[in-house]
Amino acid sequence: TLTHWGLGLSSSGTGTLLAWGPLGPTAGPDVSFECTLASPGVITCYGYSPTVNDRVMVAQLQGTQGLPTGFTEGTIYYIGTASGTTGTLSTTASNGAPVNTSAAGQGIIYKCSPLAVSSGITPSIAIGGMVIQKG
Repeated sequence: TLTHWGLGLSSSGTGTLLAWGPLGPTAGPDVSFECTLASPGVITCYGYSPTVNDRVMVAQLQGTQGLPTGFTEGTIYYIGTASGTTGTLSTTASNGAPVNTSAAGQGIIYKCSPLAVSSGITPSIAIGGMVIQKG
């Protein structure tokens, strides 16, 4: 089941998303999770047990001062190490070096599962089903 959409550039290398959001009226179950962020690149999530090489993205938790320096909202990160609800974030897959972060903070983590689109699949969104807003 598809629950989120994302727009990005294939040439961005690390997979930077330009815009993203939920599909339909709700984001769907178990898609985004509140987490705490610490240095170096450590995350502790509530309701999510990361797995090595999971693709995730972080966003600012509403009502907080923002993400710690080192994390960029909309950038795809990979889980480098994982134990229970704690893991490290890296910009590369396969146990890459943790992101060098400035301090602890809070955020939302979105697990990203890319959909490979081939010539036999045409993704579509209903008229009025997606609104892109500049933040």
